[in-house]
Amino acid sequence: MVELWFYSGRIGNCMFAYAFNRCIADELKLQCQLPKGTEITGFPNIALDSIDVEKHDQKYTIYKDFISNPKTCINENDNMKWLLEKQFQGGKLQSYNDCLTIQKVLSIPNIEKKWIVTLGNFETGEQYLPYREKIKNWFTFPKIDFNKFEFFKIHSDLGKENYYARTEFTEIHKDDLVISLRLEDYTSDQNLDRLLTYDYFKIILESRKWKDIYIITNPGSIGHNDQYKWIKEFYQYNPTIVRCYDPVQSMAFGSKFNNIAISQSTYSWWLSFLSDAESIYYPIPKNGPFSFDDTNHKGVDLRIESPNFKYVDELNRVILSDDYYTKIDYKNKKWKD
Repeated sequence: MVELWFYSGRIGNCMFAYAFNRCIADELKLQCQLPKGTEITGFPNIALDSIDVEKHDQKYTIYKDFISNPKTCINENDNMKWLLEKQFQGGKLQSYNDCLTIQKVLSIPNIEKKWIVTLGNFETGEQYLPYREKIKNWFTFPKIDFNKFEFFKIHSDLGKENYYARTEFTEIHKDDLVISLRLEDYTSDQNLDRLLTYDYFKIILESRKWKDIYIITNPGSIGHNDQYKWIKEFYQYNPTIVRCYDPVQSMAFGSKFNNIAISQSTYSWWLSFLSDAESIYYPIPKNGPFSFDDTNHKGVDLRIESPNFKYVDELNRVILSDDYYTKIDYKNKKWKD
């Protein structure tokens, strides 16, 4: 059995933890389980793998309050194999060699005879590329319920008296662009290096002629005036702002677009990875976990070598050429000489 005992973060991080386990389980022809009550059980196929969370209370308490290796947990047996990312053992990822990957787990002798228990987020995109079509099936979206959605235009007053005007959704066109604009947590001092603003997305907006622009953002950002300043800059493109309090529904809607521009967030990455979009604009920003020279998130890299991923260099304000990947030493995260 492959079993996931712990989640950290929100839906994007949880999806990585599940996908990591499910890929291993699929290769080993084992069962994969996860606790009920998580956001990702909003995917119909994933819900089938969920079990009562009460069975995990003992180990969850240890993980939450105690960072050391949980091999000291009660009820351990000789057939159990714990697999932990380095940072969960009090260490820090320094390079890709420190990362626990699907391929490393599968290379362990007699791993198919072990009860596999994992702890981590496993956010290196390249390891999931061989499983992309299977992952799309596991994370099959539910039917979109438009009763859960609200659509807005930026009011022409630009915040003087009114902020948004309600509008109606019609249909998605092939030449529309959807922007996954992650706000809220990213506008805090702690996470400000993750925030990509209008100035970044302008590179994509000016790269070609779009029919209509849509922006999906955190639902709490609509109606909270302190977030408005980040949205109103898009006014000249007359975007439709999308609000939905169900994260799986919101992701399902965004995945329907043929052109997707993402923020440096795991939620945005999954929205694009599960889509059939022709063009996915992935940021190589100046700062934050998606940046090329980031020092705070070593071993985290969600770039993948796929023809529909287009890489946007914020520093030089260009969309990189299609041979971008031939110029990268991926494992050592540096440019080739």
